[in-house]
Amino acid sequence: MMVYRSIVVGLLGALVLLVAAPPRATPVLVATPVAVAPSSEAAVVDVSRRAAGNDPMPLLGLRPGERVAAVDGVAADSVVLAGRWAQAFPGEYLDIEVAGGGTAAARRILVLVHP
Repeated sequence: MMVYRSIVVGLLGALVLLVAAPPRATPVLVATPVAVAPSSEAAVVDVSRRAAGNDPMPLLGLRPGERVAAVDGVAADSVVLAGRWAQAFPGEYLDIEVAGGGTAAARRILVLVHP
């Protein structure tokens, strides 16, 4: 019984220390679209969850009139993209295809997810 109490008190002490400790400063990455090749319409975007929050749409660099047409090769919209964004692990890529904006050709945006 005494061993059990000692373990519980030790775990509670560790929990209090974790809660009371100040958060570590981590750099916030700002997304900037970078063209992969001058002749292609593909872009790679590094997105931090801290910068994007729950919605990565503002950081994708969509042109006026463009909309999400597919996510990871499956027909989708911005709602599906937000759900996929919430499920993505750090280091994972999201392959987004956008269409519209006055051009007939769709273009791809690869989003690299950071914590």
